[in-house]
Amino acid sequence: MAQDEVLWLIKSSGRILGPFRSEKVGELLRTREISVLDEISPPMRRWQTIQYHEEFRPVVDSLRKANLSERTEATWTPNSTQLTQTLTEVEGAGELTEEITDIDGFSATGKEIVVHNVQEQSHASHTQSGGRYQAAQGQNTAIQRQVEKTTRGLWIITVLILVAAAAFIFQRRMSTGAFDIKPTATSLKQTVIGHIQAGRYSEALRDLKSYYSDPLQSGDLAIYYGGLLVHLEGQTLLGRRLFNTVLATKRPEVKQAYTGLGVADLMDGQLDSAQENFDRALNLDPEYVPAIVNLAAVSLQKGDYAGAKQKAFRALRLNPAQGEALLILAEAQLYLFKRSANPNELVQISRLLSDFRLRSWDFAGEMDFYQLYFDFLRRTSGLEEKLRAYLDSDPRLTADHRHNLFIYRGRTQWKILARFCEQMAEKMSEEPRVSAFLASCYAREARWDSARRSIEKAVHQSPKDPLIQAWYSYVLRESGDADQASVVLGSATQANRNGEYVLPVLMQARFCQQTGMSQCARSNWQKIYENNMDYLPAVAGMAWANADIKSNNEAAKLMNKGLRLSPEYIPLLELRQKAESEGWYAGN
Repeated sequence: MAQDEVLWLIKSSGRILGPFRSEKVGELLRTREISVLDEISPPMRRWQTIQYHEEFRPVVDSLRKANLSERTEATWTPNSTQLTQTLTEVEGAGELTEEITDIDGFSATGKEIVVHNVQEQSHASHTQSGGRYQAAQGQNTAIQRQVEKTTRGLWIITVLILVAAAAFIFQRRMSTGAFDIKPTATSLKQTVIGHIQAGRYSEALRDLKSYYSDPLQSGDLAIYYGGLLVHLEGQTLLGRRLFNTVLATKRPEVKQAYTGLGVADLMDGQLDSAQENFDRALNLDPEYVPAIVNLAAVSLQKGDYAGAKQKAFRALRLNPAQGEALLILAEAQLYLFKRSANPNELVQISRLLSDFRLRSWDFAGEMDFYQLYFDFLRRTSGLEEKLRAYLDSDPRLTADHRHNLFIYRGRTQWKILARFCEQMAEKMSEEPRVSAFLASCYAREARWDSARRSIEKAVHQSPKDPLIQAWYSYVLRESGDADQASVVLGSATQANRNGEYVLPVLMQARFCQQTGMSQCARSNWQKIYENNMDYLPAVAGMAWANADIKSNNEAAKLMNKGLRLSPEYIPLLELRQKAESEGWYAGN
């Protein structure tokens, strides 16, 4: 075979045949082993239909004449039951056939290169000018119908999948409230003010953020929006812009806006600017207590302890229930005591703290701590029993009270008090309850790693102490280990079978209430209530338990009693809103 003789590959019925010489191709056409509608290609060239290839035009013409003489249709298929579909352009039409560099071993008859399942595309045959030499359309129509039928089935399946996916997304968004209809400005205002009245500050801020893409457009709610941003998130820059909007539009909340600006300044350490803003608020209302309390905080920050004490006393005279003012007074008196080292200076403030606790439940943990700390500094007797009483109290009392958005909380927070806690614990004995006391301080500061280390030390020292177990459960639950917390709470309840301590019972009641076990919650609240009918958490718990079983009259009585004990207690404020919306309470 001459080295320059062209060899051909043939694509027929999904297979690639060859290589063949030109004479062999003509022979295969005459014997109808291949069709003129099949495709052919030399090495490294594109595929082309045989009937249109210049090389084989003589052979094709001779075959056409022979077929005309026999009065047959030019199907050019090897038999009457098989139709070979061909391509003038196929997938990868730009691909070239591989060059055959070694043809040794191929005989004149050729060996097949068979590639199964070659994907080919069909196309409509071009009508010739004479209109006589067309491929048979009957079988093509049948194939087309089959393809259309399959395509319809695939479209139906696709549509069903899309509908199912859309239904799933719709259901998920409905469950998360994503399709809630956007409220009107009036209804939003009512909702936000309702949240603020019940102390649900986080919910109020969430609703404001979801409604206003631009906080500066919040209008009537700008004063609340600014206060919430500063109070909850420390966003002093945006908060200032909102307060300045209130001032620029001459809204009625001018003194609140100046006070809010001052709080933002205090948080940023700009004490002189803070003082100027609080003075502006007091120029509008000389007895505006939040501005006076904040001025006391400024004096404390500046180290003017006598001035802080004087301003805190002024706020307490105007409002004896002002817990933040008393805490600032306690801290100022503590620093004055450290200067003079005269224990008698702590006597008056200890009495004020004790009197405040008799009439108020707000800031109970902070007030009790200062009393305990002052007794420690004065080295009074009975400190162990006082430590026991301190640990056997509700750790959520302060968090469950509503506080003024325009009063600076920095001086009343546990990031300051916990340092006093550490100083106190260092000088006390290595007893288990001292470790539990330190853990309680860290827990109130939300330093959960330190709290866990301290309480685990206490548990290791005294594994059967109900108070220690109860605090261990609280730390575990608040730090995200709810399952282990439930197990530990069970141990605390078992160790407290005689009901000596309140905290394990309270935590069990609260756990049952949160998990919807009404009867369990009611029975545990009842135990505490029978022992102390003025214990605020138990009064509120009993009120909710009665509301859950539709004993509305009893629930209303207990709710009124609880609000007299503490008008700012959030669980009771929420119950009152529920009662008013359901129509079984009208302020009686």
